[in-house]
Amino acid sequence: SGNTTLTYFAPAGDYGFRALATENGKPALMSNEKAFTLTNGSSDNYIIDFNEAEAGIMMQFLIEDMNGRPLETDAVVTINDEAYTLEAGMQNLMLTGINADQISYKVESQGYNSYETSFAVTDIHRNAGRIYVAVSLSPTPTGIGQVQSESIRIETNMVDQQIVIYNDGIRSWNASVVSIGGQTLVNERIVEGVNYISINQLSKGHYILMLTDGEQKKSVRIIKK
Repeated sequence: SGNTTLTYFAPAGDYGFRALATENGKPALMSNEKAFTLTNGSSDNYIIDFNEAEAGIMMQFLIEDMNGRPLETDAVVTINDEAYTLEAGMQNLMLTGINADQISYKVESQGYNSYETSFAVTDIHRNAGRIYVAVSLSPTPTGIGQVQSESIRIETNMVDQQIVIYNDGIRSWNASVVSIGGQTLVNERIVEGVNYISINQLSKGHYILMLTDGEQKKSVRIIKK
């Protein structure tokens, strides 16, 4: 509703961004990605045109090694036979315009075990407009006892009464719901399979879901409607 101007000061370097438009607190449109390079003393102006935005579900991937660090080689994420590349040293990949009743994705990177899974797209996904996926890739096995690659998937980060977490790996995680001020409000153990964290007692607003298995740490913003 109306025009909004955002000014951001940053050091010289390569940057990229997307803009998310919401309606009634829910993601509505995601703009196309804008990439640009800033040199010392330069500036870049960009007008966001949501008429160019793609409809459909947005998927946000966090891809890292088993120690929570960026991969040392490029990763290829294949979603429903469409391949996307995440450069080495980067951890986040955001994709928009996904329209399908079933999503199958595979994450591959040289020197690491690949990870592959599929799931049905529900009305919850469509209404939220966003799916958050954290994938950890283990190095290619060199001996006995190698931990396999695994994934933690959040059904949606916009919830009413409970957070639904899919743990596709064999390890358990500790999940904490933390207030913006840093206060831990809920603690739960995340085991293999489908897990439900009740936040019915929390007020409407923004929270941070913190996930850790003792070595890796992941976080995602949760919006209680």
